[in-house]
Amino acid sequence: MLLIVAALDDATLSSLHALILELGMTPLVETHSAEELDRAIALGAQVIGVNARDLSTFELDRDLFGKLAPRIPAGVIKIAESAVLQPEDVAHYRRAGADVVLIGEIRDRETMEHALAFADTGHLVISTLHAHNAHQALDRIINFFPEERHTQLLHDLGNNLKAFVSQRLVRTRDGQRRAAVE
Repeated sequence: MLLIVAALDDATLSSLHALILELGMTPLVETHSAEELDRAIALGAQVIGVNARDLSTFELDRDLFGKLAPRIPAGVIKIAESAVLQPEDVAHYRRAGADVVLIGEIRDRETMEHALAFADTGHLVISTLHAHNAHQALDRIINFFPEERHTQLLHDLGNNLKAFVSQRLVRTRDGQRRAAVE
């Protein structure tokens, strides 16, 4: 569950955080500033995301994570969110101390290579890839690379890939659209 600090007052943030924990889940507490980070730390959040996108201007500050990460307590999972627009951005976040990088959509081989390298160090990488199902997503990943690299790539994926979540909108009997997850 995602809790966006900017959208919640302290009382609501605290009660939702407690409810999510009570349900046996771990909330991702998303911050966009030093003040919001202080609120997340005071809450006792164990997973904190620093989103590089300013919600009022929609501008990206790729360096925000590096500025705020040292303030996140030891033992708390640090997630770098947004501003992953090119392969070196993954490496930038890795150097800044991210435990997890939320890439968004992987569109090219270089970004995939950096994502795999980051995953190979034991870090979690979360991304999207447009495909109709998990099989097609795997084919897209493999086809980013030349055929002579497929054997090593399959080995790397076998060691690091944890899951595919495939979702599509399907029409219900009453004409509405609902998400179907595979």
